[in-house]
Amino acid sequence: MNTLIGHINKIDEFEGLTLIEIQVENDILKSIVINNDSLTYQINDKVELLFKETEVILGQKTDHLISLQNKLNCTIINIQKGKLLSQVHLQYRNFKLCSIITTNSVINLDLKINDNIVAYIKTNEIMVAKC
Repeated sequence: MNTLIGHINKIDEFEGLTLIEIQVENDILKSIVINNDSLTYQINDKVELLFKETEVILGQKTDHLISLQNKLNCTIINIQKGKLLSQVHLQYRNFKLCSIITTNSVINLDLKINDNIVAYIKTNEIMVAKC
């Protein structure tokens, strides 16, 4: 499980859902959560962002417009290739992350250690927990 630490800087609620903007160092990430009366979030709360390795999509730096809002500029620090799946280990600022993608994707993207890459995470795949 990937983990980032940040602080909430904006909260929008509508029809049972909450869109939370979290500042992680100099970047803004967003998570959408189902409202829960037993757990409330407030501006400036310190929170953990958790997301599975299989939810981290990797892409080369391009000018394509896509709907994924959470984009992290990373550097590849290690690649563990398997027959079908590979683990791509990333450095994002002061955090280490991991993406599990197909080995064919590693080959097709020609990924190498020290490459700069963009890690994308869907807004609904990020869990938020109070620290």
